[in-house]
Amino acid sequence: MINNILKCTYVLTTAVAFILVGFIVYKQELAIADLERAYKVSSNKLNRELIPLPPPDTLIAIKEQSNIGGVVKAVSEGMITVEAFVPNASLLSKIDTSKPFTIEDIKKTYMVKITPKTTFENIKSVDIKVGDNVSISSASPILETDNFEATKVTLVSFPVRTKSLIR
Repeated sequence: MINNILKCTYVLTTAVAFILVGFIVYKQELAIADLERAYKVSSNKLNRELIPLPPPDTLIAIKEQSNIGGVVKAVSEGMITVEAFVPNASLLSKIDTSKPFTIEDIKKTYMVKITPKTTFENIKSVDIKVGDNVSISSASPILETDNFEATKVTLVSFPVRTKSLIR
């Protein structure tokens, strides 16, 4: 009699376990289906939001860029040589802004003049060394020149881009 009770308990426990596992699997499949639907909707929204048509003044803003982030390649009295990736200015006039676009970056070397008016953040001018990651601002656009006068030099703790984002 005890054996029969144990057998019945075992069978009942096994049946409840199977039902419980089946219910959990069913709920997970529903959750996965919901996530897949949400992902498809958000992906469609993201694709539309990530590649919007640029406003007409986007290219003007790019052409008038007056700062760079780069790596110091050389330091001399009153001058810093900085290598940076910047938008290719020679291609800007060829871009059709009526549709989404990307702008190719080029590696460019700048000769940056340091003057008594140049301000420094997170570093002193005498402490700048080869290999430092810097952000440098100018009072005028810099894309179409190879040298400019710095208004501000900032030592940045994060690495600056060392290769083009466009492949």
